[in-house]
Amino acid sequence: MTKKRKGKNQLITRKSVAAAVALVAAIICVAFINNAIHDSNIKAKVLKSKNESEMLFDESRGLQISALVKAGVLSSSTPDYSSKLDVCYVTHSDQGWVASNWYQDCYIRYVDLFSTLLDRRDVDEKLKKGRISGTPYDALNKKACDVVYEQGSDSSLSYLNWQVDSAQQAQYNCRVPKPTQNSFTTRGPILLDRELVTFSERSFSPEEVDKSKHYIAIESDNFYYHESLGCGMGFLCSSPRERAITGF
Repeated sequence: MTKKRKGKNQLITRKSVAAAVALVAAIICVAFINNAIHDSNIKAKVLKSKNESEMLFDESRGLQISALVKAGVLSSSTPDYSSKLDVCYVTHSDQGWVASNWYQDCYIRYVDLFSTLLDRRDVDEKLKKGRISGTPYDALNKKACDVVYEQGSDSSLSYLNWQVDSAQQAQYNCRVPKPTQNSFTTRGPILLDRELVTFSERSFSPEEVDKSKHYIAIESDNFYYHESLGCGMGFLCSSPRERAITGF
């Protein structure tokens, strides 16, 4: 092979490699743009769902608290401590031991603590006399710190008394509700807090709560977004989305 032909072949090879690199770069760029557009569309949907749901839910909570004040359960509509947290997460539903579908949920969680001079029995009586909509939590052994009323699956009212000096179990149950979730908030498998994507609109630290007082705690979870994701690529049903896409 002459030097001239050899040089020409090398030039063609370099051009081919450059063209291949440019093609790969273009494919990556297009995929990146498509992903960005897709994520932007999901964020818009999440934000739209939140805006549509939040106002109605806040109004409903306001009416609930007003009814509790009117019934004498609360002395004021203004809580001593209040948190409002926006939360999204990705999890799965199971079929046997294997995931069958992945989905994203988003909710706003409210935790409000109202100090009270009432004892647990007084709260029970006023809830009954006030005909507050909901279901009394009729536990066999009522504890000094426990749920006393439930309004659907996403709202509950608890009585907190840290001064009780009876059984250890009562002491154990007396704790500030978590701002992120309780045992039944998230739908599906149990999730750790680090698996949640959160945004705090207002918050308080459990350590700052004055535990010399008794409190009525109201927890509310407003689920405003649900998206079925299906399965990712692969033999098993892997997650097609590692972290929740949010509008916050």
